[in-house]
Amino acid sequence: MKTQAILRHIIRPTLAHLALTEPRLESAAAENLMLGTGLVESLFKNIVQIKGPALGPWQIEPTTFNDVYGRYLPVQRLDLLSAVNLLLIPAIKPFDQLAVNLMFNCAIARIKYWMAPEPLPDADDIEGLGRYHKTHYNTAKGKADPAEFVRRWSKYR
Repeated sequence: MKTQAILRHIIRPTLAHLALTEPRLESAAAENLMLGTGLVESLFKNIVQIKGPALGPWQIEPTTFNDVYGRYLPVQRLDLLSAVNLLLIPAIKPFDQLAVNLMFNCAIARIKYWMAPEPLPDADDIEGLGRYHKTHYNTAKGKADPAEFVRRWSKYR
C-alpha cells in the first residue's frame, strides 16, 4: 500500500474519529508516529506477524490488545471505548478485527501510545518518534530499532 493513501484514508480519519472524544489524540506528531510505526512493524504489507502472534499493520499482540481494549479503556476511558467500538464490524470478534479492520487496528495502536505518560515528540523529530516507538510501543528487549524507524520513514514517506 502507498503510505500517502494509508495516511489519508486510514490514519487521519481514525485519529479524527478518536479526536471527537479526546482531541489530543489527533496531531501531526500522532500522524507521523502512526505512519512510522506501521512502516517499522509491517511496511503495511503483513496483516499477520511472521513467527509471532501480532495482527494488522500496526502488529498488535494479544497482550497489548488485552491491556488496551480489555483493561485500560473499560476502566479508565469508557468514552474512548465507545468511540473505538463504533469502528467495529458487528459480525467479527474485536480481536479478530485487528487483521482486517485497519481503522480499528490503528485506533488500538494510537491508544497504546496514548497510555504512555510522556508527551509525543515534535512532528518533525523523526528520530525522537523512533525512540518513542521503541520505548512505548516495543520493549527494551524487543527488536525495534529507532534507526530503522528513521530509515523506513526516509525511504517510504
